[in-house]
Parts: sequence; structure tokens; C-alpha cells
Amino acid sequence: QSAITIERGVLSAPMIGLSMVQFPRVAHIMARVFKALGFSKAYVPGGTDRPLMPYKDNPLTPDLMRFSISEKLFSQAPDLAIASPTIGWVKTSFDAMDRLQDPETSKAISVPLLFVAGPHDRITDTKATKRFISYLRSGRLIELNDAEHEILLERDALRHAFWQAFDEFMA
Repeated sequence: QSAITIERGVLSAPMIGLSMVQFPRVAHIMARVFKALGFSKAYVPGGTDRPLMPYKDNPLTPDLMRFSISEKLFSQAPDLAIASPTIGWVKTSFDAMDRLQDPETSKAISVPLLFVAGPHDRITDTKATKRFISYLRSGRLIELNDAEHEILLERDALRHAFWQAFDEFMA
């Protein structure tokens, strides 16, 4: 087995913490309990197998055209769609976020990283990303005002800003 060498990385709205969960510690404990009780494959309460939420007030993108493209893509290739999370996924995700929120995790990374996020992302917590970056040897955050969670599904101006930062970082 050969090791993968990464020279640098770009992350869009990384899931280091969640802004959509009001009490993350409680949610993590509940996910552990329900997983232990055998509900690992059950959707979170209120969850569904529907791949996309309605467009109105969605936290992914305000761009109706790109949102519609996603809906069309998922209707043609449903295996690419992501439904609501399961209890097992939530538990595993909280375990991973706990590790990422430990400063020692950031300190151990030597690869230069560029993070791009919206300061008011309603899904991932940009403040948690900032804390993560503060411990990195080489990390930088580009905040795109008015960007929602799916930056590559955003309006042209925001996508352009992302790709410009990407190109400069990779050069």
C-alpha cells in the first residue's frame, strides 16, 4: 500500500463544527445513545430520504438556477443525492468534529491549507474553522460575505472569488 502525498489542500465550508445544531454536545450524546440502542441506520428525528430540501430559505444556496440544476441531477442520478443524516452518520460526524476541535489535531498538520467559507454559513460553523486554522502551521481562511454553505453552487461573483483564491493558492 502506498501513501498519498498531499502538497496543499483547499476546503470549502469544512465541517469542523456545526452552526445548525443549537446544542452540539447534547446531540452528540443522544446520537451515541440511539446508536447503542440499535438505531444507527434510522434517520434523525424529522429526517427523510428526500435528497433536497425545498428551495425557499434553504441553507445551501440562494441561486435558484444552480439549486435547480442539483434537483435535476439528483432526479436523473438518485444515487448521487444525499438525504437526511442517519443516527450512525451523526455519531461518527460528531466523533470526527471532536477530534478536529482538539488543537493538537491542527498542530500536527504541516500541509498548507486554504479554507473558503461564508461567515454566516447556516450549516457549518465558520468560527470553529477559524479556531482550527489558528493552530495550523500554514492555513488561511477566505470569507465570502453573503455565501451560503455550497460555495460552488453560489452566484457567479462568489464562485469567481472562490476560483480566484483557489488559483492563487495553487500557483
